[in-house]
Amino acid sequence: RESFYGLNSPGVNQAIVEHISKANPKVKVELIRSIGQRNIRDALQTVLKTANDSDSDVRLESIKVLKDLAEPSHLPKLVDIMVNAKSESELKEAGKMVSSVAHKSVGENPAAAVLNVIDSVKDVNVRCVLLETLGSIGDVNSLGVLRTSLKDDNAEVQTAVVRALSDWPNAAPAADLLKIAQTSDNETCRVLALRGYVRLIGLDSDRS
Repeated sequence: RESFYGLNSPGVNQAIVEHISKANPKVKVELIRSIGQRNIRDALQTVLKTANDSDSDVRLESIKVLKDLAEPSHLPKLVDIMVNAKSESELKEAGKMVSSVAHKSVGENPAAAVLNVIDSVKDVNVRCVLLETLGSIGDVNSLGVLRTSLKDDNAEVQTAVVRALSDWPNAAPAADLLKIAQTSDNETCRVLALRGYVRLIGLDSDRS
């Protein structure tokens, strides 16, 4: 692998990309991994396609590479990959991918692609990861959706919201977490909310 990643002759990157379509799954995984290691930007469209490959290992490696290769303009496609993930490992890795790419955004609403689909997602596992991804992105436009989702009847969804608020990059939802810790009927949510509240109040450097 180290030798492969270090090859610098003309045409190597092109050859890597061209071989993907005809490679067997194990070789395809290595070729995709090398795209990430070599930062082959021209291979982005190819990796977006392999993220929907029939082989689970190929899909997972593609998602990992897209985390660094994709740009905010690709977020709608990345969220679509996330929503259609075929396994728990793919779903969680896709959440990391979307969050990582969203953090590259310089726009006013980096979580827009997630917010645009979250209301239409019925699968509880996918919805939970989407909610946690909103927390990781930390866009203030997401707080309304998270607060509304706290009223969901599903305990897993409620827990995902508490995790999202606890992962927030600033103290904006601290009051929400304190209220959950004081009033929630769900013991898991109370414990997570208290931990999150302690973390968030520690982020405020202006406090004496």
